[in-house]
Amino acid sequence: MCKSDALHEDMGDNHIGTSDYTPLKADAFSISDDEKIELIKKDVENILNTLGMDLTDDSLKGTPNRVAKMFVKEIFGGLNPAKKPSSSTFDNKYKYNEMLVEKKHCGLFNLRTSLITYSWACTCGIYIKRKSSWFI
Repeated sequence: MCKSDALHEDMGDNHIGTSDYTPLKADAFSISDDEKIELIKKDVENILNTLGMDLTDDSLKGTPNRVAKMFVKEIFGGLNPAKKPSSSTFDNKYKYNEMLVEKKHCGLFNLRTSLITYSWACTCGIYIKRKSSWFI
């Protein structure tokens, strides 16, 4: 077995291709966001202490709490199905038949295998036939 074959065996087939599936445990939302923040805050504090950071310094006071809130409310806030955007349609009563362009559409995503945050930006163009859709 060559080195790349061994790496593939370690990674498995779940790392090949793309998917909108996120492997969540059944009880992923059994505790509140505030409870998650408290648990993560202790872990962040432990990490910073392990690295030798002085958490009594003014520049670091509150950092465990800020990082925990960032993880729960911002970076991974979209995991909660209750926060999934809804879409709606409306009639094209003005008979608009040109391309509709959405410029500078931006977002963030996290690579779940390394927790690295990536940002993206794009310009999208759509043609409207009978109805138009928007995400809210």
